[in-house]
Parts: sequence; C-alpha cells; structure tokens
Amino acid sequence: MAADFASEDEEELPDEEECYIVSFLPALHRVIASGKRVDYVDAFAMFADELQNIPLGPGDVDPVQARKDSGRDNLVLNGVQFIGEGQTVHLTRAMSAVAQSAGISAVEADAITERALCGCSRSCSGADSYFLLHRLFGASPQLIIKPRTAEDMPVHIEMRSGGKSDVMITIASTNLYGIFRVEDIEEWVKTADGGEMDPWLFVNTIVTERLNFQPTARPWMSCERTLTITTPENAPSMSADLEECF
Repeated sequence: MAADFASEDEEELPDEEECYIVSFLPALHRVIASGKRVDYVDAFAMFADELQNIPLGPGDVDPVQARKDSGRDNLVLNGVQFIGEGQTVHLTRAMSAVAQSAGISAVEADAITERALCGCSRSCSGADSYFLLHRLFGASPQLIIKPRTAEDMPVHIEMRSGGKSDVMITIASTNLYGIFRVEDIEEWVKTADGGEMDPWLFVNTIVTERLNFQPTARPWMSCERTLTITTPENAPSMSADLEECF
C-alpha cells in the first residue's frame, strides 16, 4: 500500500488556479490602480467572494522537509496541541492511531500520516499564499509584502475515520502578512527605535487542504487545496477617501 501511495499523485486540473484568477484579476487591479489604501481595503470587500476558496494545485513538499517544519511549528490535532520537535513522535503516533481506527493496516496508517504531515508544511502553505497574494495585490513597485511574525498561528488538523475504512483529514494553515509602502519603510528606518513597524494594510491567508483516503478504491486518495485571503481592516467609511488625501 505504501508503494501505491507514493505513486499516486493527487489529480488537479492543471489550469484551474490560473483560469480562476484570470477571471477577476483585471477587475481587481482596476480597483487598486490608484494606489490608495482606501481602494485596497475596498477591493477586499468588493471581491470577498472571489477571494474565498481560491483553487490551488497539489503542494510540492519533500517529506523530510515536512518533518522539519512540523518540528518547529505549533500543530493542533483534533483539539490537542503538539509544539516542537520533541512532540513530533507523539503527533505521528496519534495520527496513526486515528487512521488505524478505521480498520486499516499500520503500513497504510503510516503512509496517511506522512502525507498529512506534508499537508501541514508551513514552507508549502506559506509559499503558495505569498506568491498568490503578491500576484493579486503586490504589483505596484511602491509596495512590499512581508510576513507578520509577531503572532503564532497554529496549524489545525481535523482527522477522523469514516465508513468503509475511509480516513478524512482537513488541514488549515494560517499565514499572516502585511502590505508595506516603500516610502513608509524608508522613513521608519530613519526614525526606528527598535519597535516593530505596522503594515500599511494587514492581510490574513488560510490554506485549507482536504484529504480523503479510501484504501479500497483507486485512486485511494483525493485532495482539494484552497486559499482564502481576507483583511481584518474595517470597511472604508464614506469619508475615508477624503481623509487619505489630507
């Protein structure tokens, strides 16, 4: 079963992500072409539906890198927290136990656990969210997108067994970013007193990966990955445009 698992990649339409983005990208760029913060905030409200569940292709993650990522991350499995490299062995045992509760073999459970760890990789979810966020909102040379590192956002894993030896896993990885203006960064460097600079605009992303394993079926695994992009900023007021001009 492990060999079958390794040879069966998730099937995704190769152009699904591209077709989805192209369908609204020109309209979004027209809204933010002014470069005004109020228009960026407004774009998040105007395109809220389009920025929900953006289809992503299968993540390209090396299992060795995935284990390294899990050893320095905060992972929550079915409400139980596992932090740090010392907890990785306990996390994998717990995931294997959930998988085996579906009545599958230990070899199959280990393969499922390894694949789930790949889905938890912050290297992969962070790269996917950053590059897509940059394509949507970072086209201006006057703007820079950087991760917000002050907040620790765990990777949430919901894992359960179903009927007919099925194992269902949902992995949600939150990555926080800030959009910064170059001129603000240059001014901040001159006057910085060691504090952290606030972004021009706060942005939150969530990569959600849904895995369904059916050892009795072929292919025995299906995968769906999506990206959601939001901002915690309040919707612009009627006077926000005028306020930005003065």
